Amino acid sequence: MIGIKAFLLDLPFMVMPLLFGWAAYKEWRSDKSTAKLLTLGLVVLLFLVFANRFLHNLSYYHELRTMSTGELSGFEIDGKLISNPQDVSNIVNALHESEWFSYNHGGAARKVTLTVHFKNGGLNTYPVGYYLREAGAVVEFRQRWANGVEVSYGEAFCRKLPAALESAGTLLPRN
Repeated sequence: MIGIKAFLLDLPFMVMPLLFGWAAYKEWRSDKSTAKLLTLGLVVLLFLVFANRFLHNLSYYHELRTMSTGELSGFEIDGKLISNPQDVSNIVNALHESEWFSYNHGGAARKVTLTVHFKNGGLNTYPVGYYLREAGAVVEFRQRWANGVEVSYGEAFCRKLPAALESAGTLLPRN
């Protein structure tokens, strides 16, 4: 799902644990049993897990929508460096139009790595795949640690990213 529908699909994962937590807290206040305290603890833990994913997704989404060409030296897509100012500007403009996204039974082609090169030397990497169900690309928000553990925080949909990459001489795989 794309846009507000995808956002509304993710929102209950934030709201429901809050409601369950409130109900569990009220129950625990009336009967301070260990079982009710454990239930409350489990609901709080569940909320923290969902909140972590939702807030990271929001943060990455905001990062794409507010990226500035002035802070970037270029992009690298699947090993090909893009540093032409016009191409960088086109890609940034495409990323600015990102929409909230939630996979609905897959639909993305093979993913390649999009690396954002900042002028200060920083790098951000995103797996990006062409979306086969609708023209556009899916940008995934993932974090990988040195020990190999990887966490997915969500996705964004960029309708104009494939065209911006193509104008820079790079095609996203369609398979």
